[in-house]
Amino acid sequence: MEGVEGGEAERWREVAVAAARQAGAIIATAFRKTDGPENIERKTVLDVVTETDKECERVIMEALLGAFPTHRFIGEETAFPYICVCIGLVVNKKPLVGVVYAPLLDEMFTAISGQGAFLMTDQFVCRRSELESAMLATGFPKYREYLNFQTAAIYQALANGSCALDMCGVAVGRLEAYYTCTGVRTWDFAAATVIVREAGGLVLDPTGGELDIMGKRVMATNGQEMADKIVGFIRDRNLPQDVGSLPDF
Repeated sequence: MEGVEGGEAERWREVAVAAARQAGAIIATAFRKTDGPENIERKTVLDVVTETDKECERVIMEALLGAFPTHRFIGEETAFPYICVCIGLVVNKKPLVGVVYAPLLDEMFTAISGQGAFLMTDQFVCRRSELESAMLATGFPKYREYLNFQTAAIYQALANGSCALDMCGVAVGRLEAYYTCTGVRTWDFAAATVIVREAGGLVLDPTGGELDIMGKRVMATNGQEMADKIVGFIRDRNLPQDVGSLPDF
């Protein structure tokens, strides 16, 4: 594995899994509490952060920096019930290890590049299906056109609210595809990218080109046929796309 020794990657996954479970326990406790709402800070009109978000980020950073003090990190928070903890290792812009934990479902998805994808301890692969019975998920940005993919060729389109969990849904076969052309960041999809690819799926730019891991858009599918369908849909409708990218770090 380029840039990381096999034993180091496994150690990184172990630390990330433990940190994800610790953060997940905090989320589950906060979600079920009945003593009133949390204090909420608003970064922008559409971007909020809660006390739980801050606590989760703190315990994850302490765990990772304690084990890997030379690593650098970027992160983000969210508070919607369809929620997960995402921890990914990226070396030279290549996602190598991914951990995605959904605490309210108690599902842990993990993958190391070249070693397969796992749900808890069970290895899995993407399933294939006909386009006519396909179910896909998309983001929920301000552009209403993104929600108009319920055509005769697609069975159902969903907007669930979690890029990483939807990508894991593609990996494990609950969905056939996920895509969004705007509104996501590296922390939303880096970990899940490893999981989808190790399950045999594709993760690309929505134009069909190579994924920019520092970019703001992503497409995950169970195969090339579905990828071609989505690329064609986006191209034919000239949907707006966020072409920005995070700075290198």
